[in-house]
Amino acid sequence: MSLHANGTQLIYNSTSHNLTWIQHLIQRTLDEKGYQMRMFCTYPVSGQYGPLPRALYYILLLAGVLWRGHPWIAVAYLGVAMTYSASAAVHAFALIARYRFGRYPNWVPTPGIRPSDLMDADWMPIGTILRSAGIMLTPLLNWSSALHHSRRKTVLVAWGALIWVAIVAQMLAVRRGSSLYLGETTTTCFTGGAEYCAASDTWRSKPAYLTALKPYWVNCRCRDTCSQMSHTHAPYREGTNLVPYHVNTSARMVIGSEFLRVAYFSFLLGIFVIIQGFLALIQARWTQGTVRSLIFRRLYGRHSSSAPDSRRQRVRFQVAKSTAWLLYLFAVVMSVFCPPLFVCNLVLNEIRLAHLPRGEPFGAVGQWAPCVSAVFVLFAALIQRYEELAIKWIRRGGRHFYMRLSRSPARREAAPPLPGVGEVVKFAGSQLLLPFRGIYLQLVDGRKRLMQERRQSSDWYEDPVGQSMR
Repeated sequence: MSLHANGTQLIYNSTSHNLTWIQHLIQRTLDEKGYQMRMFCTYPVSGQYGPLPRALYYILLLAGVLWRGHPWIAVAYLGVAMTYSASAAVHAFALIARYRFGRYPNWVPTPGIRPSDLMDADWMPIGTILRSAGIMLTPLLNWSSALHHSRRKTVLVAWGALIWVAIVAQMLAVRRGSSLYLGETTTTCFTGGAEYCAASDTWRSKPAYLTALKPYWVNCRCRDTCSQMSHTHAPYREGTNLVPYHVNTSARMVIGSEFLRVAYFSFLLGIFVIIQGFLALIQARWTQGTVRSLIFRRLYGRHSSSAPDSRRQRVRFQVAKSTAWLLYLFAVVMSVFCPPLFVCNLVLNEIRLAHLPRGEPFGAVGQWAPCVSAVFVLFAALIQRYEELAIKWIRRGGRHFYMRLSRSPARREAAPPLPGVGEVVKFAGSQLLLPFRGIYLQLVDGRKRLMQERRQSSDWYEDPVGQSMR
């Protein structure tokens, strides 16, 4: 359908379109209470990147970090989160191979541009998932002594390397900015229900982003014509229909400066995550103090004297000392502020994702099925943890009932007692409080480690040559 100054023209192929839908469209178009508006259509976010799977991923990732002192439960949580983020990283590589990540001229949607020349809707939630994992690399690889000195560290380092490479590839792909594909078509809206829905209203002359506003779309009873829109092929979107592009806030979030400021800050945060993740991967093998000494020795050389004689040596000494100290300070600060930074990254990127259409509603199986899978993984971890205790209690209970049913009074009296209600409640309470007690102990241990790092860094700063040559 196309709009002209003297009327509307509808061109369709009678052999490839639903004639019932065409008749319905003509009837709605010719309705005297209806008026035509331009609208944007785009591809929805895939179901696996919907709100519920993303929320589950954030919770499991944060729980794995907070309860890392209990490997039996941390491994279960991290296993689900690592698998989810690893698949998102592979998806990012696939999108990079098929999309060009261009942008519209002056950021204004322009007809004639193919979806593969721009950005796919899944690109933004993938970026949020990868950056959240990148921020948590430092706590996972450096905070936990149980994971740091176990065989699981190799798996964590391999996963961290995959996430870091994917984040770098994402930043390089969109270094000049990228636009989400927005196809333009026409829709029919109707008067009534709201004052601004009148056909003679001046809003009709404004851009198509008005139909993207959810209140305008609902109150003016606009019709969805995106599914019948003829569009060019998009990679990895076979069989997927376009959907209306809606936002729930205001037009300023669509084209205004607030949205761009959030996007720019998110881009800077991505660069920061790259640097922080690189340091985390390095420190997975060495401690922060060892990395500091290695950098100093590399820049200054193996000079035995802590008081350089020549001017060149003094300059080199100060450069090496300042560089090693600043990188060490940056690593320590990031280790402390990773959880708040994780929350900040989560909030900012979820604001950006609020305007993307969802491919599945909350009640769809693709949304709640990952939650069920995570519950079963937790059950498996609980069974593995308490298997021996459960078998012991079952045997004890079976022996008790077997001996109580004996005809011999002596055997009935010798039956082992069943666990009392108080004993069971006390045990269950202690196990439920165990993760939270572990968080408290980790905070205490973290404070001790910070004080120890402070003393060691003070000694190193006073004598960097002597401390680094040990």
